[in-house]
Amino acid sequence: MVKRFILALVPMLLVLPFLFVISDETPSQKCARCHGDSEEFKEWKLSKHAQSLKILKEKGVKSLSCYRCHSTRIEIPSDWSSGVQYTASDDPVSCYSCHRHDSGLPHNLKQPYDKLCGSCHIKDCACQGADVIHQSHTELLYGRGGFGVTNMPSVHLQVIRKGCVECHMNKAQKPPEGGVRKTGGHTFRSGYKVCLKCHQNPQKRIDEARKELQELLDKLKRALDKSPYKNSTDWKRAKYNYDFVKAERSLGVHNFSYSKALLKHSLSLLSQLMWQK
Repeated sequence: MVKRFILALVPMLLVLPFLFVISDETPSQKCARCHGDSEEFKEWKLSKHAQSLKILKEKGVKSLSCYRCHSTRIEIPSDWSSGVQYTASDDPVSCYSCHRHDSGLPHNLKQPYDKLCGSCHIKDCACQGADVIHQSHTELLYGRGGFGVTNMPSVHLQVIRKGCVECHMNKAQKPPEGGVRKTGGHTFRSGYKVCLKCHQNPQKRIDEARKELQELLDKLKRALDKSPYKNSTDWKRAKYNYDFVKAERSLGVHNFSYSKALLKHSLSLLSQLMWQK
């Protein structure tokens, strides 16, 4: 009897350590078991998404609200009545941030194309504090959210059908033979080749747009710093527009017209403020 019990116990003891290893795996490690050699997984490892958690840790950020977007959210059923709860895992933005096998959507996405990226890439970020803009990619692309300028959606929205992924995951740029692509796919870096569908010399257009907007940003920054009316509503609105455009970081690629209009309006606010006083 004892011998049979021991024989039955041995397989369990052999399997038990393996179970603990599995339970300690991060979401990306679990995905890598099947997809680690895939083109998509190798591209993701080169992306900024794969560094999202490292950035927080290096800066010593401990606020859980930051981890909502900077790490993979794990869905943990608490009980039958409360549905699911979200907690930050020790994993960067990885496969499970966007995909789940039972989603029922194309490519097993958790949300449709036009909503998925915008669930994190938005200007309002609780971890930054009230009225502090973290990143404004979605708002600037759709031309909304700034002060003093009517909504001005980007002309790009007229030609892109899948939102952000149309450019940031476009595979027009081929990877080197036997290597991993540097733009598009799951690197999420937009390569200029995708622009060739509409623009003959995209690099030149981008350089010119960025130069013009950077000059406006610098001019507005000097005006904001020199202004003695930092407690006025107009100064605060001008500063908000400055932060709004700067935080988006594309310098006009997403929506040049709206970015330029916001900066010029802010300069006019400060100019009027000086004359009024």
